[in-house]
Amino acid sequence: MQLFLGADPETISATYRSVAGRGLEDNAVVVAGYADQKIGVIEAGFASPNPFTIELFGTDAGLTYTDDGNVLTIAGRQLPVPEHGKDPFAQWVDHINDGTRADDNLSRAVELTRLVVAANEAAGEGRAVPYPATKS
Repeated sequence: MQLFLGADPETISATYRSVAGRGLEDNAVVVAGYADQKIGVIEAGFASPNPFTIELFGTDAGLTYTDDGNVLTIAGRQLPVPEHGKDPFAQWVDHINDGTRADDNLSRAVELTRLVVAANEAAGEGRAVPYPATKS
């Protein structure tokens, strides 16, 4: 599975900070470096009262989503967002009852775990690390 930008990144670097003073990281920036010189930036923070927001920007257009009003904007145009589906617990129960698996979701979870492992290694060592993470 490709992380983003159409290919797996070559490197991951990360900076974690604690701005709320609670003894844990509550603000992080992760940078994915690609062979074709593209970069992907992932910012995650839990120290701000801002609403949940996703922003994706490229050379041709951008996409933003916020749960403050459930608004999706692509290339400056607002698009309707369908109502939220079943929550994860209800989906899990359905899979148990139906004898099915959420294979796509499972593969995304594995890829997210690989990214977090690489980001943790990069932040801990203060350097970019190969992706997927390998201990050197």
